[in-house]
Amino acid sequence: MFFRTRFSIIDGDSAVVEWHWQEEIAGTHNSADDAIAIDFQNGLISRWREYIDTQSCMKSTS
Repeated sequence: MFFRTRFSIIDGDSAVVEWHWQEEIAGTHNSADDAIAIDFQNGLISRWREYIDTQSCMKSTS
């Protein structure tokens, strides 16, 4: 699996990270653009939201 971070923003107890990932499993190539929003409380993750660009997933090939 390969990840390429596009950007990240950290503000206080919150962060947002956008990346592109790709992988090959049993000859099938999969990839997607992905973003997460994370909230921290006392140094631990208290909330995690993940958003995947479904249009980018449609480009996967075998």
